[in-house]
Amino acid sequence: MGCDACSGSGYEGRIALHEPLVTDDEIKASIARKSPVDRIRSTAMAGGTTTLLQDGVAKAIAGSIDTKQVLAAWSK
Repeated sequence: MGCDACSGSGYEGRIALHEPLVTDDEIKASIARKSPVDRIRSTAMAGGTTTLLQDGVAKAIAGSIDTKQVLAAWSK
């Protein structure tokens, strides 16, 4: 399986999964109020934040990585 370019792994290079949190005024206020994590998370999601799993699935659909890699990264 694989070749010299991938050291026999079947994969060459790395693709990062990201879960960016853009801190708008609402997120900053929630953090300042010491809101529960679930509330901050739902506020962030409503504002467009994507999870690691969502980013992984999007990259798998685009063909950049496979679902096996996504699930391996997500389960850690």
